[in-house]
Amino acid sequence: MNERARDLAVLLRGFFGILPGATSIGLHASERWAFILITAGSDEAVADLGEALGLTCDVWIGKRTWWRRATSEDDEVLLHIVVAGPPHKGRPPRGDAG
Repeated sequence: MNERARDLAVLLRGFFGILPGATSIGLHASERWAFILITAGSDEAVADLGEALGLTCDVWIGKRTWWRRATSEDDEVLLHIVVAGPPHKGRPPRGDAG
C-alpha cells in the first residue's frame, strides 16, 4: 500500500467525525449514479443524521423486524442516501411513522 492509498483511507474515516452516530458508511458509485448507506447505532442517531442531511425519516417494516431509516433521492444526479438504524424485533411502537 502506498501513501496515496493511506490518504484515501484517512479521508474516508474522517467522515465519521462529521457524521456523529454513524457506525459504518458504504459507497457505491459510478460516473452517473451514487448510493450511500450509513448505518447508525441508535434510532436517535438516525433522526439526527436525517435532519443534518435533509433526509426524510420513516420506519421500514420487515417480516419479523423493523428499522428506523432516513432516505433521500435526487433524480437529477441519481443520488440515493439511506441512513439505517439498528433492527428491532416485533412491530414498531404504536403511532410510529411507517
